[in-house]
Amino acid sequence: MDKELPLKTWEVYQGLVQGLGETCWKIRSVFYTASSAIMAYGYIHAEPVLYIVAAVLSVLLFLLEAGYKQIQDQYIQKSIQIERTLNDLLVNEEEPYIHKRGISTLVKTPTWRGYFKQLRWRNVLFWGPYFCVLVCSLTLAWLQPVTAESKKPCEEHPRVAVLD
Repeated sequence: MDKELPLKTWEVYQGLVQGLGETCWKIRSVFYTASSAIMAYGYIHAEPVLYIVAAVLSVLLFLLEAGYKQIQDQYIQKSIQIERTLNDLLVNEEEPYIHKRGISTLVKTPTWRGYFKQLRWRNVLFWGPYFCVLVCSLTLAWLQPVTAESKKPCEEHPRVAVLD
């Protein structure tokens, strides 16, 4: 068996894993930016509905990133299988390991079971920020903190308003 095909396939898998990882970081950066901005705007302007928007946004972006991570994990597994084939070829095994499904970029669609696997305790650094924003935004929506500043006219200058 020639080493070129498995090596090229391994490179393709590695490129896909890297691209999916970069996409996950982009999703995460959009999550941090958008949720922070929405919650801050809601706090400054006393709009509790924006806290609910931030909560929904955190759930949606979690589902999106977790789906990408499921696909990335599948390509990592495929890459490990190709590495096993390459190792067998390097040591001139008589029958090198070839996965029963062969070489393919076909992956399974993300599943709800896969989403729940992402919620394991060992993945707390993945789901923790989403959970924190979800809890904080729902808590702020429930408490509805008031930040509207009352203005009263200045005694010396009636046209100028001062903050309490």
